[in-house]
Amino acid sequence: MTKDKKLLSSFQLITRYCKIEAPYWRYFLEHYKSLGISLFHICVQTEDDLDDFNNQFKGLCTNHIIHKLNSNLTPDVAMKNFNFKLINPDLKYTIFLDSDEFFNFTGNINDLNECIDEFTQIRIPWVMNILENIYDDKCQGYYGHTGKPISLTSQITSLHGDHAFKLRGFRKKVEHFIGKRSEHRIPLLINAILIHYWSRGIKDVILRTIFSRFKSFKQSDQSQFFEIIKSGSLPNRLKMMAFLSIQKNYLFFESKFISNYYDAEIENSLLRSFGISEILVDDIQENYFNYKEQLIKNNIFPRYPSISIPTMQKIKKFI
Repeated sequence: MTKDKKLLSSFQLITRYCKIEAPYWRYFLEHYKSLGISLFHICVQTEDDLDDFNNQFKGLCTNHIIHKLNSNLTPDVAMKNFNFKLINPDLKYTIFLDSDEFFNFTGNINDLNECIDEFTQIRIPWVMNILENIYDDKCQGYYGHTGKPISLTSQITSLHGDHAFKLRGFRKKVEHFIGKRSEHRIPLLINAILIHYWSRGIKDVILRTIFSRFKSFKQSDQSQFFEIIKSGSLPNRLKMMAFLSIQKNYLFFESKFISNYYDAEIENSLLRSFGISEILVDDIQENYFNYKEQLIKNNIFPRYPSISIPTMQKIKKFI
């Protein structure tokens, strides 16, 4: 990499923002500013989220465009309706990431650009890093089942899903990507990982459990949250966290979550606004570690990802 050109200076980044990300979003922003992202596209779905972003981050993110998406749709469906005519055609590359995903690349800037130019779209693989304590990142993890896309801006028409872009035409090198589970056939970027902080502590997962607008197994028991905790059990997302936390960490990396950018006061304020007291958090943590202990004793579970669990949704059969 040349000293006068940062790794992602020819890139624009599309991401989503909602107010439950506020305690953690500063690190995401600073990470990608340090890599040289030229333009941030911030997608929001509610006025509340827009106001929260403007109050807390607008002044720290001068090179950004706000995109208001349909609040009646789930976040994944809303993103499929994102108007790609609004992205900057003068920035050669476009990347789509969520704010718990951190790009790390150990190669040369020219290798990165040439790889994208050759294949039109590439995928950065997830490395799962499950933090139970946001102040204690051991910088260890394991590969997840998917990743996120980078593509030539000129070739993007829309999102195929959260993990791949739809491209123009059927270029020879990419025509076999199109179809069911296409993201798994997109070339991987060598020397690159996307550190996926699936959890940034138990409080983070509590917030996602009670607030997330996604519709999936992780959220299917959202309306029963307080009843489940009172019974001594855990909602699905926290069970998944426990399962993911006991997987073997066979990858080691230098990048560490910078907790100085984490705002515990905002996190606690959000929890209180949803009726979560410190006493209840303590109860949830006790339930979580009791459940995790039972999982550890059960040595018949398959690993994630594996043939039995090719995606995180398949975990529901085992927890």
